[in-house]
Amino acid sequence: MPRRFTMGENTLKKLWQTILGGSAVTAIALVGMLPAQAAPGDVAVPDSNLRSCMNVALGQAPDAVITETQAGSFTGVLSCATRGITLLTGLEAFTSVNEVDLRGNNFQDLSALAGLTELTVLQLSENDIVNISALAGLGKLQTLGLNYNNVVDIAAVAGMPNLADLGLFGNNVVSVEPLKLLTSLKHVDLYENDVADVSDLSGLANLTFLRLSNNKVTDISGLAGLANVEDLLLSENSITDISPLSGLTNLEGLFLSGNHVANVAPLASLSNLETLDIVDQMAVLPAIYVGANQESPIKSTDGTTIIPVSTTAQVNAQTGAWRFPQAGSNELTWAVNVGIAGKQFSFAGTIQQQSLPSGLVVTAPQDKSIAAGADTSFSSTATSAVGTNSVVWESSTDDGDTWVVVPGATTAVLSIADAGVERTGTLYRATYTNSADGAVVSSLPARLTVTAPTVEPTVDPTLPSTTIPSTTSAAPSTTATAAAAPLATTGANSPLMVAGGSLVLLALGMVLLSARRRTNNRTH
Repeated sequence: MPRRFTMGENTLKKLWQTILGGSAVTAIALVGMLPAQAAPGDVAVPDSNLRSCMNVALGQAPDAVITETQAGSFTGVLSCATRGITLLTGLEAFTSVNEVDLRGNNFQDLSALAGLTELTVLQLSENDIVNISALAGLGKLQTLGLNYNNVVDIAAVAGMPNLADLGLFGNNVVSVEPLKLLTSLKHVDLYENDVADVSDLSGLANLTFLRLSNNKVTDISGLAGLANVEDLLLSENSITDISPLSGLTNLEGLFLSGNHVANVAPLASLSNLETLDIVDQMAVLPAIYVGANQESPIKSTDGTTIIPVSTTAQVNAQTGAWRFPQAGSNELTWAVNVGIAGKQFSFAGTIQQQSLPSGLVVTAPQDKSIAAGADTSFSSTATSAVGTNSVVWESSTDDGDTWVVVPGATTAVLSIADAGVERTGTLYRATYTNSADGAVVSSLPARLTVTAPTVEPTVDPTLPSTTIPSTTSAAPSTTATAAAAPLATTGANSPLMVAGGSLVLLALGMVLLSARRRTNNRTH
């Protein structure tokens, strides 16, 4: 019988202790590798980058468990800028926090911030935020930074009566109406948005800084009441009239480059200005006709006219007025220094203006058909928006291939007397020249038709009748009356007709002479 291997109890116990001991060590090692789990009373923070930031603020290890008590009692600053944070879950537990900085991350959802009613400073710039409605209840906020996001609707800020500093540059804001009652505002930055109407800012009397550069502003009358503003940035808009700024005497910095300003006289009263940027103006004036006079709208701070320069305009060096000799696109430029309270500032820009043709329009004369020897006339008129129009008449005898000026025909009516048949088929046209732009316009031609009169034959009653003796001897002589052939007349003696009449009379005479001779021969 083979020998059976047996293990004693002590040996078996030692073996199990070894196995179990090893498992315990392994289990402990595995547990150490897992992240800290939120137990009841702990705060769940799924985003490890946010959890790390919180723990730094709490003074503990990056992966340490954060209790609700720790979070709720924290009143310091959570500085979590540029941490790659994508989710804010867990922040809702920090109900007593005063300041949170989350700039430069990648989150959109702000719902975790809705209950942080003790916040006074909240920095959310450079994220992917579109909707800020979760912030509507943060009534203690004094500073709110939302720069470089995708915010359109800022209605949520209307419920922040203590807000003093608002940063919204680089968004898509259209309406600033929610700001109209926030009279605590001192610093508002709306650079690079889509704001056109600034009238809702008129009551913000405590503003000291306002930036509206790179928007769509045309009318700044709503800014006239901002008496305490010291820095006003309005560059790159479509502003033409700056007269609403004349009463803002506390201004120290004014930025208006890239607008349509031509008249800076309203700035003369701003004696506290230290910085004035008013270059790169682009004024677009309504089109005028060639030759029309344009008064210069470019005015210095003392109200005097600034004389522009141009390669296409004729500029009066004394008055600054100009006219354009030709139709087309035109530019005039200026670059001068203007004075305010003894300080000099650069003022430069360009005027663009179209010059239109004189608009010369010519009417065509009408075709005429007359009898030879009759009188007639052709007429044509010309109208234009500017200048005077001179005319010459031209004629063509080859259906318009070549034209010849009619001597002395320089009025609107061309008169033709005693037209002969040789003029039939001649074309006539009027050619006008405008004094303003030199435009030359010819009318459509009119044709003259001259018809010759119809010639009817007539009988001359003055010619006598002739008796021809009979040639027979038995019968009495027979009388025949030969009427002389009538001569055609047109009211003048025609040599051909006279010669024809003479031949007829000669023939009759020879007949009578022959008859008489025969009679004489019989009697003898």
